Amino acid sequence: MENTFSDIKDPLYKDQWHLKNTTSISVNLKDGGQTKIDINVEPVWRQGYTGKGVKVAIWDSPIEHTHPDLRDNLAPENIMNNYAADGICVNNKKDSDTHGTNVAGIIGARDNNIGVRGVAYRSTLYSYAVIAPYWNKVIDENWTHIEEMLKSLNRPEAKQIAVFNGSLSDGGAFNGNAYKTNAAERRLLNKFDMLTRDGFGGLGASLVFAAGNESGMVGTPANNNFLNHYAAIAVSVIGVDGGIIKSKGKRNPFATTSVGPNIWLVAPSSKAMQVGGKLTTTDLVGDCGVKGDYTNSFGATSGAAPSVSGVIALLREAYPNLTWRDIKLILAESAKKIATNSSNDLPWKITGKMYSNMGKNQYYQRAMGFGLVDAGAALELAKSWTLLPSMKTETFENNIAFNTQTKDVIHTSDLKVDNSQINFIEYVVVDLEIEKDDIDLYMWTMSLESPDGKIAWIYKELENLHETLSVNETKLSFAVNSFLGSSIVNGTWKLKIQIKNTDAEKISKNKGDLNIKNWKITVRGH
Repeated sequence: MENTFSDIKDPLYKDQWHLKNTTSISVNLKDGGQTKIDINVEPVWRQGYTGKGVKVAIWDSPIEHTHPDLRDNLAPENIMNNYAADGICVNNKKDSDTHGTNVAGIIGARDNNIGVRGVAYRSTLYSYAVIAPYWNKVIDENWTHIEEMLKSLNRPEAKQIAVFNGSLSDGGAFNGNAYKTNAAERRLLNKFDMLTRDGFGGLGASLVFAAGNESGMVGTPANNNFLNHYAAIAVSVIGVDGGIIKSKGKRNPFATTSVGPNIWLVAPSSKAMQVGGKLTTTDLVGDCGVKGDYTNSFGATSGAAPSVSGVIALLREAYPNLTWRDIKLILAESAKKIATNSSNDLPWKITGKMYSNMGKNQYYQRAMGFGLVDAGAALELAKSWTLLPSMKTETFENNIAFNTQTKDVIHTSDLKVDNSQINFIEYVVVDLEIEKDDIDLYMWTMSLESPDGKIAWIYKELENLHETLSVNETKLSFAVNSFLGSSIVNGTWKLKIQIKNTDAEKISKNKGDLNIKNWKITVRGH
């Protein structure tokens, strides 16, 4: 018998398919059976978990603090901006930025018999207004949003916050400075390290980021430096129909899914320009909003990430002793593996063993990460979870230079590891130091092969589309999630790069060569 939650009186809950999908659309699971695309949150609510007492910070545009579905959950000491007082909304819908308010509703809209309901509907929300009110001002030459994020982490409550939700880039996607890391951003990334050590009472805060809507690979260049942080949970999109990639190997031109090695999860949201399937959430009040106090047209990865943040808030309430590492791994191991029906779609590949059950394989897919977030399954897994042992961090370096000047040839560089003490990989990052910056390359691939033959594609030609590398500094970093649970660190790691020379028009645009001075891998695990 299907479970129901009949006490929900919020009138727009019926439209929140990402919470409870009542459509007739079912999709297949990789291991058999079927499911509907939602986050399966009602079983958690029925056990009495609401996010109460859990603090969630939203790095975004300002939240409408007078909204009747949000005001009771907004921390009164942290109202940093409001639309009316700032003069941002002057009865001009086009100039009003609803984004932060949209995100806030998905995470924490109140259970008050009006409007919508958030995933963690009794959580405490903090508005960290780091994005300018106009989207064309998201980023400026001074990287203002980075500075504002730094300021937010100096606030008194910062170390008490359990989850940080960000729908923003490190800069590359907005200003064309792919892989550019300025001094302020380096300080921010160091602050991320601090959050894992000292945040949430020493258990570490969770960092959730929208993966970006470029319909391309993560890191080309959307959100690269944020998503490549070892604590980051990068969230991409899965539609109501379970679709990400069209059949016959062609990417959906309206997809908002970023594909790459640092995706951790997918969550329900809409595809760009999709008819139906978009999210219903809070909006600016009155004439300031798109359609008044609520909207039914929010989506993309900005709509997916807050569902994951809400699930984390529920887990934090239920099991406050979990560290950020435990949370991240629980979400991966409990996620639903959605089947693809076309042989041309991206395959699920074994990464290693599950921590909770070493007799069971963990799977990864470059479009879905470890799968669709499942709140009910995550809570169930947490009940019997053994806390992870202390994390070990090991770095191994190859100092032999190599170049890729010869086109259409796979260039391979070996890195021998023979002294690792890690028996369960949680995270791998590849760092490259290149000879010079100011490089633009088309039609290229990069992969990392582990000693036991597992291949992680960092960049790969995908569905007849070619990815672009644009670089204006000499150091590059790539997170790779698809070795999770592997016990094999010792042996030979292989970095393979190929630059193709088959498309005259694109090759003519190539600028520079990828001459690598040295490269290294950093492995985190236990």
